[in-house]
Amino acid sequence: MTAAITTLVGLLCLSLGEPGAPRDDRLTQSAGVTGPGDTQLAEPLPAGLAESEASTPAPAAEGSGSVPAVPGASDPPTVTDPGAMMILVHVAVDRLLSERIAGFGAALEELLAAEGHACVRTEAGNGFQLDLAPELGERLARHAEDLPLVMTETGPGRYRFELDPGDAAQSASWAIDSVMSTIRSRLAGIQLLATVVRYGEEDLLVTIPQAAAEQLEEITRLIESPANLEFRGVHPQDATYWIAASDLLPTNSRIVLRNRALESPSYDLLAAFLAVLRGLDPGSPGSLPPGATVAIEETEVFEPTTGQALERQTLYRPVLVDEVVEMTGEHIADVQVEVDDYIHRPYISVTFDAIGQETFCDVTRRYQGQMVAIMLDGAVLSAPVVQEPICEGRCRIALGGHTYESLYQQAEMLAILLRHGSYPAPAEVVWTHIPGAQP
Repeated sequence: MTAAITTLVGLLCLSLGEPGAPRDDRLTQSAGVTGPGDTQLAEPLPAGLAESEASTPAPAAEGSGSVPAVPGASDPPTVTDPGAMMILVHVAVDRLLSERIAGFGAALEELLAAEGHACVRTEAGNGFQLDLAPELGERLARHAEDLPLVMTETGPGRYRFELDPGDAAQSASWAIDSVMSTIRSRLAGIQLLATVVRYGEEDLLVTIPQAAAEQLEEITRLIESPANLEFRGVHPQDATYWIAASDLLPTNSRIVLRNRALESPSYDLLAAFLAVLRGLDPGSPGSLPPGATVAIEETEVFEPTTGQALERQTLYRPVLVDEVVEMTGEHIADVQVEVDDYIHRPYISVTFDAIGQETFCDVTRRYQGQMVAIMLDGAVLSAPVVQEPICEGRCRIALGGHTYESLYQQAEMLAILLRHGSYPAPAEVVWTHIPGAQP
């Protein structure tokens, strides 16, 4: 009952969610990639998974781009100032509304289950349907009466629910306003003054007079990143699972087994292989353990004699993490870029508010002696071992980078994203005009 009430409170409350911390050895970073010993594996690659050159996303096209097939996106605007950078951003409020209605459905299902009543919940158009014993209809109506839902009886013991149109409109408007404010703040973090206005029903038009063409990639990353920070436990089988999963790899694969972990220089190839693993039937060889999911961590290649990271040599490795999210970035009070005095590497220093401090203390107490994955937008930033509970309300996030300059730039970008919070709904750049390009 408590979990269901907590879920309802979270759904009903639409809200967004000390510098110079000393070196903290209570979080020991997971080991980097060292030494030889690739193990090439000799099983055929599962159907649909082909070797590919991996790596970086395609660069943005220069000039004024056309709007791709994004549902709900507006037509491109007229370029009124050729010297300014203009960016059209689509806010996927439909995703927010889908998650909101699904959350209400799960909460009602939990409330009934807590009272000992069974029901079946299925998706139905823009809402959901509940099937239960006909005599429970009045009880269900009482549970739903304070929720922003429209309830319709479509048959004996069958009820359809949709979001109240007024609530849906309010949620969508709030999401767009929130994304608009966050974009403005993120760009201010890199010293760019932007005008952000609504354009169409679900789009925003960003105009940046001072931006240079070469800043487009950085600006796009700042705009599109959801900035969802998560702390998850590393699954207990992480050290053994990849040995079994490696049996599905082909001979001479660019994904190899090293030190009981998989790694590859190709992000795309590794991501495709993980998609195959996620799709395996439970209990079949290589299938994910119950309660686990997979994420990718970017690692460095180290020179074996000096221990120094080699420039421009990056590997990607999968990490088996728990499905349960122990903590998010909702209760961050401050984010700063600091430099470790011992190893002379920049890192992110995060300070939590009172609620975050208590939560982080509890998480590190429960995971003492175990690894916790610190993740941003589904990617693992680091996976340190918790040496002892950390209850002062601070956390440091170590990052991977081949040079001091690249590492510091990465840390500054991450600090900006975390400092200004995550989006309530995904944002996607669907059109750009680069300064000086022909409209």
